Amino acid sequence: PPGSYGTTRTARGVRVVWHYRATNEARTFTVRYRFRGLTKVYDDVVDVNLKVWGDEWDVRLGQLSAELVLPRPSRAGTLRAFGHPVWVRGDVRLDDDRVTLRALEVDAGQFVELRVLFAPSLLASTEGAQRVEGTGLARILAEEARDAERFERDADRIAAWRDTMPRTVLVLLALALGPALLVAGGIWWRYG
Repeated sequence: PPGSYGTTRTARGVRVVWHYRATNEARTFTVRYRFRGLTKVYDDVVDVNLKVWGDEWDVRLGQLSAELVLPRPSRAGTLRAFGHPVWVRGDVRLDDDRVTLRALEVDAGQFVELRVLFAPSLLASTEGAQRVEGTGLARILAEEARDAERFERDADRIAAWRDTMPRTVLVLLALALGPALLVAGGIWWRYG
């Protein structure tokens, strides 16, 4: 019935389904979760990497907002956040006590992630978190930089192809029609 929900464990995690009554109308939903085991605590950084919208959704989303509230306010410069994937239009806002992600025009089948890095000193306890030995900040920042570089490289390749499209189209036509013209010419030369 409307206003109810159910949960099911699956091989991929837990599925939550809620029911509501609506007939062809725009709806806004606020969904809150509490996770255990999602947070990774390194010696130098806490890493929260959450898929806030999954690729299994077969509907387009006009706007998605996600907010991660920190256990305590952070000092300036110790908080970092990333929205994924890079090509989804939106922004990430950092405040002392929270990080807000906004994604716009999310296509059907497109996931959206929010990754937040903050100082371990903000945690009162690591209970419920994954403890990872060693440091993680440099590795995570390098991973984020590689991801951004790959996106920029791909965007540059697409732009270069688009800028040279007339020449590219002529080359593709020549490659497609060239063999056909050679065969037709060979037949005409041989048989007239």
